[in-house]
Order: sequence, then C-alpha cells, then structure tokens
Amino acid sequence: MVEFDLGKMEKKDLHTVWKHEERDFSRWLAMDENLELLGKAINIDIQLERKEAAVEGGKMSADIFAIEANTDRKIVIENQLGVSDPDHLGKVITYAACLDAKILIWIVKRAKPEFRKAVKWLNAKTDSDIAIFLIEMELWQIGDSKLAPRFNVVERPDESDKEIKYEQGLSETKRLQLEFWQQFGKFGLKEQTEFRNAFTLKKPLPQSWYSIAIGSVDATIELRFVSQRKKVYAGIYIMNNKPLYQGFVAKKEEIEQFIGAKLEWKDSVFLASKEIDVNNKDSWNDAFQWLCDMSLKFKECYRQFYQEVPSEEEQDTNVD
Repeated sequence: MVEFDLGKMEKKDLHTVWKHEERDFSRWLAMDENLELLGKAINIDIQLERKEAAVEGGKMSADIFAIEANTDRKIVIENQLGVSDPDHLGKVITYAACLDAKILIWIVKRAKPEFRKAVKWLNAKTDSDIAIFLIEMELWQIGDSKLAPRFNVVERPDESDKEIKYEQGLSETKRLQLEFWQQFGKFGLKEQTEFRNAFTLKKPLPQSWYSIAIGSVDATIELRFVSQRKKVYAGIYIMNNKPLYQGFVAKKEEIEQFIGAKLEWKDSVFLASKEIDVNNKDSWNDAFQWLCDMSLKFKECYRQFYQEVPSEEEQDTNVD
C-alpha cells in the first residue's frame, strides 16, 4: 500500500506578521514583488506611484496609489487588517473620487456579507472602465514552512456584463480595433508557446496600438496597426528617457541588422512594419504571427543592446 506523507495547510492570523496596518502591511504591500502578487490575483499589472497619497485638503491619504501599466488607469488600494466596515468602504470611494482612480482595491481580513453585496452592486452600477475589488488577505503555513500570503478575491467586476455595456458604446472603427487585439491575445496565448512564456498580456483596448511589458521601467514592446495604410507595426517604445532613446539611435545600424529590417525612428519609438490589410479578417492570423515573432525579436534586441547603451552620465562625459 502506497503511503503519502502530506502536510496540512493551516491558516494563520495576519497580525503574526503585520502588527500595524500602515507601518507594516502597507509597507510590505508596496514592494514590487508583492504588488505583482496582488496584480496576478486580479489580472492587473500594478505599478506603484506612491504610498500615503494625500487627497484634497491633506487630512486624509490613500494607503497606496498606483497605476495600471499599459492603460494608465489610476488605482487606489485601501488596507484593513480587520473585518470590513462602513468607514473603510467610504474611504476607498472617497480616495478614488479625489484621485480620479478607475480601479478600487479594498483589502480586508474578513469581508462581511453586506459589504460583499455593496461591492457587487457598485460594480453592476458603474461604468465599464470602473473596477472594484474586495479581497480577503490570508496567511497560510504547511508544517514548519514559511508563512505564505494569499489574496483571496471575493468580489470583482462581472467582466462579461462590463464588456457588453462597453462595446455597445463603441464606433465601428473602435470595435474593429478592440476585436483585433482581443483575437491577437487569443492567438498568442493559444498558438504560440514561446510568446506565451515570454509575455504577460494585458486587457485590450479599442485603440490602434497595444503595449506589452518587457520587465523594464524604461521601455515596452509597442504594436500597432493602421488600416488606412494596410500595415502592422512592431517595435520598442522608450518611456520618458530621451538619453536612453538616443543611445539606441546611436546603435541604429546594428539594431536594424539584428532585426533584419529597416526601421522607422521617431518620437522615442523605433518600429518595423509589414504590409497586411487588417481590414480583411482573413489576413489577421498572418498579422498575429508576424506581431508575435517580432515581439520576441524586439524583446531580445532591447535586452542585448540595453547593455551597450551608455548611461546618461557617460553620454554627458562624451559630449564634454
């Protein structure tokens, strides 16, 4: 008879790790790896802007203020290492209103039924770009192992209902853009193993471009399609770092040789292009395949040439 030596999962009290809500838990959550863990639980890429973000009047402050990568939707996070109550629900709504946040995250020790119902009601009644999450924070341990945090999402937006309301208000052009990126995401995740392993895709929006994070605060993969020109584009967008972009421009010939194509260099972005008529949906798979292949190539390009680009200080020294 086969015997199984398995441990038993045991739930631990939150205060065994975080004695104080602000000094301990908020500080822990604001660390990049922990915001990433929270983001994975709700499928949102969270980038910290600041802790204790003051709202109008300066007498109150949101525990954490952040943005969603690739969409720039503002995020407020309210932490409560206790049972959900009206005071904290009021706070998270007030902070969102004052900071113009579209994503509200309320983390509690335990969510009472009436507050779960309140969050569900708010999600049903708000616009499609508003998302409210109610999350129970948990700590688990197996035997003598380290304590492991878990974000248990107990209420979230009904995405199907939000999408229906959202798409009903779009123009024909916007609907085409949204469908293109939706189908691109499905293609990449289903058909392309290397692409799926290399990237985490975000929610598509009705626009002509789509960004993919590559693990850098300075750059993203940028994909575009222009139906009038019958072209698709892929490349690197350098964010708010002109010296870095100029460093890549200095490597222009080497980069184009690496990519195997002449690139367009303009306004902090360098792009390869391919003629594909995206107005014809029969051509979409060809477009998706090229975009996936080029995304992988540009990610490797950035990784390789980033090492060779001189820092801002080195560029200043060379100028002198």
